[in-house]
Order: sequence, then structure tokens, then C-alpha cells
Amino acid sequence: MTIPIRIWWKAWEAEYDAIEAPGERAWFMAGVLIALFRIAAGGVFSRTRARRSRMRLAMGALLLVTAVGNFIYDTAVPDRMGYFAWLVTVVFIVGGVLLLTFSRGGMRRSGRYGVLLAGVWSGLGVARCDAQAATDSAALARAVERIVAEYQQTVRAPGVSVGIARDGRVLLARGFGSADVERSVPATSETVYRVGSISKQFTAHLILQLIDARLLALDDPIGRYLPELSASVREIPLWRVLNHTAGLPSYPDSLVRSQAMRLDWPADSVVHWIARRPPDFPPGARFQYSNGGYYLLGVIAERVTKRPYAELLREKIFRPLGMSASAYCDDQRIVPNRAEGYGLREDTVVRADYLSMSHVFAAGAVCSSVGDMLRWQRALHERRLISDSLYRRMVTPVAPAGPPGRQYGFGVIIAEVEGHHFIGHSGGINGFSTFSLHIPASRTDLVVLTNSQNSEPIRVIRPLLELLDPPR
Repeated sequence: MTIPIRIWWKAWEAEYDAIEAPGERAWFMAGVLIALFRIAAGGVFSRTRARRSRMRLAMGALLLVTAVGNFIYDTAVPDRMGYFAWLVTVVFIVGGVLLLTFSRGGMRRSGRYGVLLAGVWSGLGVARCDAQAATDSAALARAVERIVAEYQQTVRAPGVSVGIARDGRVLLARGFGSADVERSVPATSETVYRVGSISKQFTAHLILQLIDARLLALDDPIGRYLPELSASVREIPLWRVLNHTAGLPSYPDSLVRSQAMRLDWPADSVVHWIARRPPDFPPGARFQYSNGGYYLLGVIAERVTKRPYAELLREKIFRPLGMSASAYCDDQRIVPNRAEGYGLREDTVVRADYLSMSHVFAAGAVCSSVGDMLRWQRALHERRLISDSLYRRMVTPVAPAGPPGRQYGFGVIIAEVEGHHFIGHSGGINGFSTFSLHIPASRTDLVVLTNSQNSEPIRVIRPLLELLDPPR
């Protein structure tokens, strides 16, 4: 029975962490302490059978009160009480009743009722805290719904999914509007969107993981892995490509805005296209955002590991972090819950122009959901997959690193919005606009994913920040 007790205790630790008011924490802890005391001293135990009976009674009471508290919370929060939540609640109730039923004998009646009373007392504390959390969550959901409705009306975005977390706890993950207009498929928290240039975070992180594995080094010249590059750029260090100060020519925007964008291009063809052109400026002379540079980083990762970029993302990032909805988003792959992309033409919503992911590759070909992006934000800033020293390099701009107030690290933008210092990235690609950010001061994560091109999701981010951290 020690394992169930430990699992239950960890769950209540999470409940305690979610309670912000000191008075609520005191109520909660009083109930927990009384429950634990009664479990330890609820009766006189002289036989193994009595000990088993006592533990059955204690666990039964705890299962019941936990089920009551979770039921109050789950039914009050929109989109929370799904099939799985109902199943867990029913299992907890049935399990609690059975454990209490078979706890007779081997324990004094007073002890049995004492444990039950203590469990109910502590359960009332959990229920009260859950009810308050439910009220706050419902109010947050209504406010976000108003913000998104106004945004959708302004920019004509068919679908929007929003994720909000604080201290690693998801406060809201919801979808609004349509993931697929033609089939009337609603957008949800599980809808999968192309995230565009947010993909650069994953590419930069992958390179840093290979550096931790001693397969690469930040000061390595890129010509070591891309010998076909011209002599004028071969000596550029890897870190300058990561922060867009290398001067590498990017593939032209005209390429991805012409009929050629519909065609699949082998990676070697793009590399040779870049290799035939001189640098735009000497390395380190200035900042210039370069999709081509991040394309080359993906090629370097493939060459040094001898594995496809999509497989590297899956094995080194998505699978370890449980990001089951995330993938390299080519059009042949079956992606459950994939959203369709849209744009505006003469103020009418139309399907977005087709773009082969071979054009964007490591610079913008990832797709994900708000739930997965919240997992990613937390894991990234908790340094789960890279060393602390490389994380610090990743989020520390090195001049010249962009315009004042909007600096660039390795695959991340470091800037301010509504007075909040954040680390994040935006994304824009045919049919989709996205924004994901982390605020270190309040440990807040925000993710906004839309299936509408050029729809400026920052218009959702700003009022969300005012809602979560209003100016004082």
C-alpha cells in the first residue's frame, strides 16, 4: 500500500502548489495533517489483517474525497470533463466504496470512523480549493473567449487555439472557431497547426544537443560540414548561423512565392543555390534574419548524425518530452487533427496556396498543438534536454543581435511586450500564423496558433498579458 500512498501524496503536492492564497493553503494542510495522523494512529493494530484493514479504509476515504474534489473542478471548467475524466472519477468512487466496505474487522470502530472523518475533513479542504480554482479557470476561459472572438472578427481567422500555463500548470488550453471550414471541424486544444518559424527553436535546440553530445562545437566552421560552400563563408562559426549574424545569403522570397513553391526541392539543390552566392555582409557586421541559414543547420545535423532531420526531431525532442502531436509536417504524413490553412483574398477567406515543406525544411516545417507547445516551453526553460551552459548561450543575445528591444539568441527572440520581458518566437507560413513565448519573471507560458495567414497573433498575446498580469 505504500505505492498508492506515495502516488496520492504526489497528487496532493500538486494541488498544494496550485493554491496561491495563504488561507487556502492553511485549510488544505490542516486537513492533510489530520488525515495522516489518523491513518497513523486511528486504531490499535496487533495483527497483519488489522493493518490491511486500516490501510483499505484510509485509501478508500482518500479516493472518495479526491474524486469529489476533482469532480467539482472538472465539471466547472469548460472542455475539462471529458470521457477520461468521467471514467477516472467513477473508478475512484467505486474503488473508495469497495475499500471502505471491505475494511471491517481488525480495527476498532472508533478508529475507522476517525480516519473517515479526517479524510472527509481534508477532502473538504481539497474541494474548497478546487472550487476556487474552478471559478478562476471558468472566469479565465470566458475572458479568453471574448478576446479571441474580437480577434477573429477583426482578422477573419477561421480557427485559433490558445494555451496558457503558469509555474508549469496549464491554466487553459482551448480551441475556437474551425480547424477545417469546409468540413466544419472545430478547432480544439488538440488541433495541429504548422508553427512556421517557431520551428527554428527546435532546430537550434537540436544543434545544441549535438554539441552536448560532442558531435559539434559552437566555434566549428560550417565549411567542415558543408564543403561545397564558397571559400568566403566556409570559416563562419556555427554560432553566427544560429543567431543570424553570419551574412549567409538566404534563398530568395521570390522562390517561395512563385509556382516553384509547389515543387519538392532536394536539400542538396538548396545548399548549392546558397553556395554559389557571396555573403551579404562580413560575418558579425550586422543582424539579418536568414531562413537559408537555418536550412543549412538542418543539413549539418543530418550530415553529422547520418539521420534524417525529421527523425532527429522525433527521437531527440518530441518523443522524450511526450509531444505526441508534433512532427515534421510534410504533406505525405498522416497527422491526426491537422488544421487546414487559410488566407484572405479580397476580404474573403480562401484556402492557402500550397507550399512544399522542402522549401522551408529546418527553418519552418514543424507542426504542433498548443498542448505540445506548452510542454515544449516548460522543458526548454527547465533545461531538460540540454546543459545549463548551452541554455544560457541560447537565451543570451550577442551584438549585433537585432534591432533595439528585440534581440535574437539561438532560435529565440528576446524582447518585451506590454512591459513583460519574454523569450519566444513568432511564426508565419502559408495558411498559418503563430506566437509562443515564455515570461521568466512570472514563469508564464503563452501559445497562440491560428490557421490564418498574416493574422498577427500578437493581437491576442497583448490582451492576454493584460488579463493575466494587469498593470499596477
